[in-house]
Amino acid sequence: MALFSLSSRPVTSCLLASRKCCVDRLRPPSVAEDIAQDAYLDLYRNLDRIESDKHLAFWLRQTVTRKCIDWSRRQKHRRCQPLDEAPEPGVEPQERDLMLESALAAKVAALPEKMRLVVVLRFQEDLKLTEIAETLDVPVNTVKTTLRRALDRLRPKVSHLAEEAVYGPIRA
Repeated sequence: MALFSLSSRPVTSCLLASRKCCVDRLRPPSVAEDIAQDAYLDLYRNLDRIESDKHLAFWLRQTVTRKCIDWSRRQKHRRCQPLDEAPEPGVEPQERDLMLESALAAKVAALPEKMRLVVVLRFQEDLKLTEIAETLDVPVNTVKTTLRRALDRLRPKVSHLAEEAVYGPIRA
């Protein structure tokens, strides 16, 4: 059991000195405060091992120093970019191939009504299979079967379209 409490004068001065040490070693004050807080937590966990005020001062200094070194090593492997400089997330708009779209629309239009409806709801309206089943008031497995059969019918009819479609610029 420790001979002193965490509120005693020597302990308080050691805690303040360790926080200052963190701020001196690390530029962001918020990181320094986090490391100091971790050191205080370690102190609380190991309080029964501390033998004297001198041991406390040494232990805190050593713990803070090691935590600062650990943090700086972790930062070497982490790429940071300020949010102000970060590019906006998003997808570049792709040019639409109107001929491909019209050919696909014609092939889908040639499907039987039930199959056409499932294909349009799935791929054009982007509904989930369960939502399509609710919309059409049929079981989900019926939707799955209908969609598979529709795609099986479309595949041979549109396989040549994929070869004709050009995505992106052609480089010579």
